[in-house]
Amino acid sequence: MTKSPLPRYDLVKKEHYKVIWIQTTRGCPIDCEFCSASKVFGLKLRHKKIDQVIKEIKLIKSLWEVPRISFADDNIVIDKKYAIELVKELKSLNIRWFIQADISIGDDDVFLKLLKESGCAIVFVGFESISKDSLKHTDRVGFKYNRVGKYQEYIKKIQSYGIGIMGAFIVGLDSDDASIFYRTANFIVDNRLYAAQITVLTPLPGTRLRERLEKESRLLSHPWDNYTFLDVNFIPKNMTPGVLQQGLYDIYRKVYSQESAVKRAQHFKQIYKSNK
Repeated sequence: MTKSPLPRYDLVKKEHYKVIWIQTTRGCPIDCEFCSASKVFGLKLRHKKIDQVIKEIKLIKSLWEVPRISFADDNIVIDKKYAIELVKELKSLNIRWFIQADISIGDDDVFLKLLKESGCAIVFVGFESISKDSLKHTDRVGFKYNRVGKYQEYIKKIQSYGIGIMGAFIVGLDSDDASIFYRTANFIVDNRLYAAQITVLTPLPGTRLRERLEKESRLLSHPWDNYTFLDVNFIPKNMTPGVLQQGLYDIYRKVYSQESAVKRAQHFKQIYKSNK
């Protein structure tokens, strides 16, 4: 990563890119069963030097008048010391930026204050599920399983700083039954998440999930263009593929209904007022 050249952002047609992506780290030691990141980038975390990242941002600022920068790292806070050093440097650059992190940042008021002061507007958090049973075997270390009881507390804390959470949820995990759709939609709406990405459990090539479903003869013979994360490609344990597919649509209808959008906007309006 320290030998990575400065990207040729000058070759990009700026009008097509409202958000500009930077990657500072690669690798993830958490190794979730369904995730391909650890397979593609490895379990060991590596990162660029801080000055490399700052040079990339300064180049972007010279090309875009008001850049919105998003960090493509799967979880930028795995190395907390590195993340703190980087965020401190971002304070002087006067940019709005987004990150992908884990929910544990809700335990650290000092870091949340630093995020807010440095221009962080949105954090993408992989909750995966609100069901403790469903989280039991998603990763090797029980990272999310051990924190699901504090999800609501952490959401409230993070968003109180004026940092919106885009929550990622997966439906169709082995412990999920048809009630998961109603419960997930209510969780997202009741906690006023800034946005939500809900996907169907997807057995990507190379993942431990795909290997397990193959052994259990639960893969459906669909072509690769069906692997959209919104289409069902396996046989769920506690429902039919059709019920899973319809349940995903039902969540989106509730989460992005006009009524939910109004409540979400009112919620953040109050937060922004209190942060002035």
